[in-house]
Amino acid sequence: MRYIIRTKWASIRQSSYIRDENEKDLYCVDGRFFSLSQKKYIKTLDGKTLYLIQNKILKLFTYSAFVINPNSNERLATIRRRIFTLDDHYDIIAKGFGNIQIVGNILGYDYHIRVDGIEVGHISRKISIRDSYVLDIDHANPEFFLALVIAIDNIAKDKRDDN
Repeated sequence: MRYIIRTKWASIRQSSYIRDENEKDLYCVDGRFFSLSQKKYIKTLDGKTLYLIQNKILKLFTYSAFVINPNSNERLATIRRRIFTLDDHYDIIAKGFGNIQIVGNILGYDYHIRVDGIEVGHISRKISIRDSYVLDIDHANPEFFLALVIAIDNIAKDKRDDN
């Protein structure tokens, strides 16, 4: 299935919405106005929070983000950007999902999602007035992979802000 993640117009809280390929709203991403860890919540349209995404505040030679269960504060996944690679490469340690890698090209606009070495999805980043990502995923839990896309976007923004 195809999901489109697009930043809202004039959003000072870095909020986004998630739609299907027919432009039907599915989820919203609620950011915080001032958050050192760039907290974002993925919510259903009726307001139920599915995931919390936040960046690691203290960066020692690496950029990381976390996907957290908002009900139990349990860390479900840790996303780390590899340091010494020419491409944009992320390693994900996630409970119950196996070995997940997201590998992008050197420009960071195209990513391949692999679970235990098998490609299960593709992420395309589109640059315009509003940042947007397109996630094509063939997996039983697409909401989790949407959270990974938001985490990668957080890491990319963190890296750009540092440069």
